[in-house]
Amino acid sequence: MGVTSASQPTYLGSTSFISAFDHGQQDMCLSTPKTAHASTLRKAWSADFTHVFPRLVQLLRPLRLYEDLVTDKYYRSSFTVIPAPLVLTPLRLLRNHWDRERWPHEGLGSQITQNTATQSIKVEANMTTDRFYNLFTGANLRWEFVGIIFAMAGLGASVSSSSPLLSLNGKDEISSDAFTMEMAAASHACLEICRQYDNVNDLVVWLNYAYFVLASNIMGETSNANALYSAMHKANRE
Repeated sequence: MGVTSASQPTYLGSTSFISAFDHGQQDMCLSTPKTAHASTLRKAWSADFTHVFPRLVQLLRPLRLYEDLVTDKYYRSSFTVIPAPLVLTPLRLLRNHWDRERWPHEGLGSQITQNTATQSIKVEANMTTDRFYNLFTGANLRWEFVGIIFAMAGLGASVSSSSPLLSLNGKDEISSDAFTMEMAAASHACLEICRQYDNVNDLVVWLNYAYFVLASNIMGETSNANALYSAMHKANRE
């Protein structure tokens, strides 16, 4: 499938989900989506909360695997809330950034947290894709986008026709079901981090949606995901 080049001067202002709420954005609050068994997704992470940041950073390493899974997910999906180029292009930019700069051995978690806490994301009417991607990928990587990567990779694994075994470290293999659960837990952890800083932007909307769909698929509650999809499109039209 074709992916829009990062250099193409596509404008994003009128496509922003958050633009529909500009007048009341200060009072708007996005809470983490809930499922009836959401605690199941967090259980494996809750016992070692102090190690969440290093664990999330470690999970970021297999970017090529995530890119393949997300690409396959878009190829197999008949419709989507988040356009493919807005996920795949910044994901490739991030992978290329680390190919050039080498994987940072220390401080990456702190850097991502600082970017998330101190730099705002505002989609302007004349903003190009280049400028938009630069707000949250590469050296400006944010937890919102990290969570989106995990959630979309989990969705990709759930529909993939490739090997039922996946590896997060290049050695040990886990089942696609276990991988999907890990991605759900990781994306939920990213959501919780973003909630600490009261971030409200398009990436948070996308992350909430992607996590909710993934969690609903795991728990068999797809009707909730369909309702959220309809609500988001109604808000965007208004």
